[in-house]
Amino acid sequence: MEDNKMEKIMIGSIKPPVGYTIIDGDSWKKYKQIFNLYLVATGLEKEEDERKIAVFLSCAGDEMLDVYNGLGVIKSWKALEENLNNHFGTKNNTVANSYNFFNLRQEEVENVDRFITRLRNAANNCDFKEAKRLIRDLSIVNSWRLYKNDCVANKFPRKDTMPLLDFRMDVANSLSSLPDRRPREDCDEDITARVPRRDYKIYRPSLAPTESKRYDGYEHYPISDDIKAPRSCRLEDCNSRSKIKCEKCDVYLCLSRNKNCFKTYHKK
Repeated sequence: MEDNKMEKIMIGSIKPPVGYTIIDGDSWKKYKQIFNLYLVATGLEKEEDERKIAVFLSCAGDEMLDVYNGLGVIKSWKALEENLNNHFGTKNNTVANSYNFFNLRQEEVENVDRFITRLRNAANNCDFKEAKRLIRDLSIVNSWRLYKNDCVANKFPRKDTMPLLDFRMDVANSLSSLPDRRPREDCDEDITARVPRRDYKIYRPSLAPTESKRYDGYEHYPISDDIKAPRSCRLEDCNSRSKIKCEKCDVYLCLSRNKNCFKTYHKK
């Protein structure tokens, strides 16, 4: 009895979706989603269609009632939804929606998460085959636009402002430097029983840093790597080998009393 009483109190506290303006396909599509959620939350989705329609017309307002009367007598909730879809024209205009998607701009006070959420919602109406890639690319372009605005506001020299390509490379380089925190997928089969493990590691040189990272003159510290064999120096035209590397750029460079490739590498 107590559980039923609490359930009735909770259902009674859910406000019906009233006061919404439904004038076009987008507003109808959004209201339909809100109303269906209301039906689920109150348990009305299990009721007869006649009661669903009555609740819907009571919530949607006078203008929706006029539309319903113009459609004729409809007793099926599903049929009513289909008729209203046709009436408001909810069929996606992918050309217009794509235009709106590519013209979305991140606001100055809008954080990245909210902007990406807006991009995802807009992409759902565009029928993109590679929506994730487009969302990623547009996010980077808008981040670069905000970066340029900051450079102008702070009177940063135009020649030192990164072009879009360098900005994209810098973002890619930063993301590739992050540790992989994804959990390893469980495997039903013990692959170590099939593939013998090497007792040694194959050395693969790291990717060259971007120009902005290489020449920024910030936190480039030489460290001595505890390795058996020295690695090839990454300075152009140098054929020597070294155990010293730049901690930030992750490249090996000569650094001794007679040779300082480390300094030359980080200087334009």
